[in-house]
Formats: sequence, C-alpha cells, structure tokens
Amino acid sequence: MLTLRTVVMWTVNDFPAYAMVSGWSTKGKFCYLGHRRWLPWEHEWREKDKEFDGNTERRLRPRKWSGDEILEQLNRLDFAPFGKTVSRTRPSTHLNWTHKPMFFELPYWSKLKLRHNLDMMHVEKNVFDTLVGTILDIEGKTKDTIKARLDLERMGIRRGLWMNRDSDKARRDLAFFSMKPNDKKEFLKFVSSVKFPDGYASNIARCVNVDGGKFTGLKSHDCHVFMQRLLPVGIRHLLPEDVVKPIMLLSRFFSQLTAKTLRRTDMFQLRHDIVQVLCKFEMIFPPAFFTSMMHVMVHLPEEALLAGPVNYRWMYPIERLLGELKKSKRPEASFFPISLVFPPSLNRLSPPPPQPPPLVPWRPCRRRRHRSLIAVAVAAVASTGTQPRRCRFSFLCATPACLFSAPLRGRSMTTAPSSDPPAQSASAATAPALMDYVVVGPGASRAPASSASSVEQPASARRRNRPTDTIDTTSTDGTGASGSQPGITTLLYCSFYIEI
Repeated sequence: MLTLRTVVMWTVNDFPAYAMVSGWSTKGKFCYLGHRRWLPWEHEWREKDKEFDGNTERRLRPRKWSGDEILEQLNRLDFAPFGKTVSRTRPSTHLNWTHKPMFFELPYWSKLKLRHNLDMMHVEKNVFDTLVGTILDIEGKTKDTIKARLDLERMGIRRGLWMNRDSDKARRDLAFFSMKPNDKKEFLKFVSSVKFPDGYASNIARCVNVDGGKFTGLKSHDCHVFMQRLLPVGIRHLLPEDVVKPIMLLSRFFSQLTAKTLRRTDMFQLRHDIVQVLCKFEMIFPPAFFTSMMHVMVHLPEEALLAGPVNYRWMYPIERLLGELKKSKRPEASFFPISLVFPPSLNRLSPPPPQPPPLVPWRPCRRRRHRSLIAVAVAAVASTGTQPRRCRFSFLCATPACLFSAPLRGRSMTTAPSSDPPAQSASAATAPALMDYVVVGPGASRAPASSASSVEQPASARRRNRPTDTIDTTSTDGTGASGSQPGITTLLYCSFYIEI
C-alpha cells in the first residue's frame, strides 16, 4: 500500500511568469527610484535632493506583508472568471492584483516565508544588459536616451545631462558615464583577447563586434562570467572613478551571492552594500536606468537568508535540459504526471496492493515561454510485515520519457513493527520528524493491530500516533538483514520541471 503526498515548497520563474503564479501584475514600464528608503534614518543621503530625484527622503522602508495578510486581502476582492470573452478591467480597489493564485488553496501556503523565488539567472543577465548597454552607449540598449534627458529637465535635476540646444535644434551629448568611441574600441579589443580555461566559459570573443561597437549573441552564462570577471577589470581606466567604484561593488555583490557556500554575516553585509550601490547609481544614471530588474536586487540577499545558496534555485540546469529536449521533443507542451517506481523486491509484499488510481496529469500550459521550477518534496510510505529490518533502496522518480528520468538514492529508515511499541534508540531523539502532511498507514500506527485493521483512524490521529523513525547511517552496501518484509518509511526529495 503506497500513500503519496507532495508538498510545493516554492516556485522559481522569470519575471513575466512571476505575475502569473503570484497574482500581482508586473506589466508596464516604471522607474523604480527611492532606494534611500532602505538607508538608516540618520543617513546623510536622505537630506540630499538635487543629487537624487529633487526631494528629500522621509519615508521608511516598505513593510513586509505576511501570507495571512495577503490571503485576507485577496479574499475580500472579487475577480472576474477566466475566459477570453470576459472583460479584464480591474477596479481601483484591486490595486495591482489580477487574480487569486491557486497556490493559496494549499493549507500551508500562507504560512511560508518564501513562496516565489526571483531567478538569479534572468536578473543578472538583465542587469548586465542594462548596465553595459548604457556605459557603451549601444543604440537600442542604452537607457540614456533623448526621452531620459527630457525627464531630467522636467525634474529639474542634473543640468549637465540636459539636452544641448543650438538655435532650433537639440542634441544629446555623450554622458560622463559612457565611454568615448576610442575607449569603447579599446574595451572591446580587451574582451576579444581574453582566453578562458577549457570548460570555464564559452568563447566570448565570438560575440564581440569591434567595428560595430557592441556585443551580439551573449548567452546568460556569458553575461554571468562577464559581469563577475571581465567588467571590473576592463573599465578601471576607461571611466571616471565615481562610476567605476559602484560597478565594481555590483560585480562583487553577484560574485558573493552566487557562491556555493554562504555565510549569514556576508548576507547581512550584502544587504547593506546593494542599497549603497543603487543609491550611487541614482546619483549617476537617469531615472530610466532603474527598471524592475535593477530594483529586485534589493530582495536577493533576503531570499538567500531564507532559502540558502542560489545555485539550487536558479534556471541554469532547467534551461540546459530544455535545450537538449527541444532538439527532438516539445517538453513545454507535455502533460506532467508524476509517479514513483519501486524496486522489484517490494513487489513481493503480501497481501498484494490494490491497483492504484489513474494519475491525474497537470493541465497543459497555454503560454509555453513562461516556465517555472517547482521544488517538490515527495514522501513515500509503505508499511507491511511484522519485523523491522534495515534496508537501503534506490528509487526512480519517473516522469514522461520525453521530459526527465533519473535515479535518486533514498534514505534508509527503520520503523518499529505495528504490534509492539517502538523501541527507543540513541538516534531516535535526533532523527528528523516527517512532514505534518504525511499520512502513515494503519499498519505503521501505534495502535494495536486489531484496532488498526478494524477501525480507520482519522488523519489527525494517524499523524499523532505515527512511530518514531530512526535513520540508518551504517548500512552502505545496499543489502538488508535477513527477515520478513519490514515496515519502511522513506523520505525522498525531488525536483520536477512543470509549467504553470
């Protein structure tokens, strides 16, 4: 008998998909200024006006809303039903909410501190494109446009960046934070001459167009290496010192945040540093520079404190897998049933288990480009037999053949028999408890075997009366001791790529 429970821990997605899974709209073009709100109350930059947006900053940092408060707010709103013929006009009372996410139907979703991750891969690439496009003054990518200069005039700040008007014409002069044509060629020649060790990065020199003064075909990982390794070195003698220093701090920010090992003290320091960097950028670049991707960097250290290193929560492995699958399949249009395949040794259980119900597939995604990675914790419980035994199994977490198939090694656990009380051991006190939503079968409860077989216990009672589990850390050969079939409780963590 197999009892399967899944827990959605969080989602990882790009910014357009963030609006779909969270219910909060991210559409539109906005300038995210006002990062002085995150500074200490007595900081001197709060009193400056002309250097920033023309106003002093008296506001505190935005408050954090709990999941229960968000759910209460969503329950008070009436959303239009889904459909193509339904008007999607939102009243002003809805603020920026577009719909109530289906994840709030989960009983624990409002209790999570982190529900939706910001994907570091997309954030770093977009920040790199905005920054390099502006300092190189690349047409179509720079944020220092004519409209941005006119915004500065309307705000009455930074007269040195206003449009230069001669009689009836106006022209945009090169800003002090952009490279001159000769410096730009020197920088591009430097990038094209760099050689990396085999396997460290791709050949970035193929993406350099020295004559055109721009980059073409840079991938996400190319921007990752460029931002952290090449950019701080290449701009040191080509831009003013006031522009170089915050860019070098930004490069160090991404380098420390994407490390495999994070320290809490480093994260607290990064949370302080990124606010300093963004405030310095506000004194250098025009307001159009501060897109949503520039602003979300404020929240990245907080997410690292809650969820750990980002290399377990970004899209690099998923994008690489999709790149291979797209050569012959269409994985983003597939259904995603999830099942567990057990070793043949578990098929000798008696009595034979009943036929499981058919798997209910996920709904196919209508927008294939919006991808999400959902980390799923899968708990498999099989309880039979009368004698405990130490075992170790290799489970196969199977999805459709066109998507993913990989063996995962499960943890071996020992469960006391159903007829006797569970034996206390030295490791029992330190063993991790199972999740609250795992329902243990009647054969594994502390109740006597007769009562367990005659009366079905409610879910709350089964959770209260579940046995004490101890993890076997001594058996490494994969074989168990002799005896009859045990009651086995195996906790298996997996990650599936699905589309929301």
